[in-house]
Amino acid sequence: MWLKRNNQSDGYVLLEALISISLLMLVLAGTVPFFIDIFEVRQLAKKDVELSRFLYESALFWEMKETVEQVSSGTRKAEATGSSNRIYIRGEDGNETEVELLSIKWSE
Repeated sequence: MWLKRNNQSDGYVLLEALISISLLMLVLAGTVPFFIDIFEVRQLAKKDVELSRFLYESALFWEMKETVEQVSSGTRKAEATGSSNRIYIRGEDGNETEVELLSIKWSE
C-alpha cells in the first residue's frame, strides 16, 4: 500500500521541482541586468574619480606656464595640459576634465 501511494506522488515532486527551478530562473533573469547596470555605473564613476585625482595631483605642482605631462596610475594613463589659467586632463579613453581660474586673490 505504501509503495502505491509513493508512486502516485512522484509526478507531483517532479512538478514542484520544475516550478521551483522556473521561479529561480525568473528571479535570476530579472536581477542580472540590474547588477550589470550597477557594475557599469561603478566603472564610470571609477574613471571619473581617477581623472579628478589626476587633476588634483596636477594642481598641486601647477606652474602658471604652458606644460604638457603624462600622468598614470596602474593601468590608467592621462595627459595633463597646463597653461596660465587652466589645467586640462584628457584620459586615454576620451574622458576629460578641467579646471579654469577666472581670478586669483592671494592672501598674505
